[in-house]
Amino acid sequence: MTIVVSQFLFYFVISEIINQNNIIVIIAVSVASGLGSFIAFKINDKVSKEKLYLNIITSKHLDDMTELCEFLRIKNIKNIITDSYNKDWTKSMSVQVFALTRVESKLIDKFLDGQDNKYFREILY
Repeated sequence: MTIVVSQFLFYFVISEIINQNNIIVIIAVSVASGLGSFIAFKINDKVSKEKLYLNIITSKHLDDMTELCEFLRIKNIKNIITDSYNKDWTKSMSVQVFALTRVESKLIDKFLDGQDNKYFREILY
């Protein structure tokens, strides 16, 4: 229904612009249209359901990975922990983190940036 109303308003404004045949009116409507589209995209970004950010994080530093998992538990971010091995067969730990929002993904970024050890991280959208 909103699309029908939107299209009606669009064609109504276009027909008025053609009747006016004035460059100032055309510029004013163009600027208003651009601002309206910008605002609509911003509202859509805030209201729409966000993507799932699947973070796969691996490290051989088991204590740090345990600390990461505890952080995720406290923040209520879903994750799956698995034991894994590196190329040289040393034991490591992998965590699949299911960040449902950009905010959760940024929390993970901030946590990992504050760590001294190196992590292998891959983010899938």
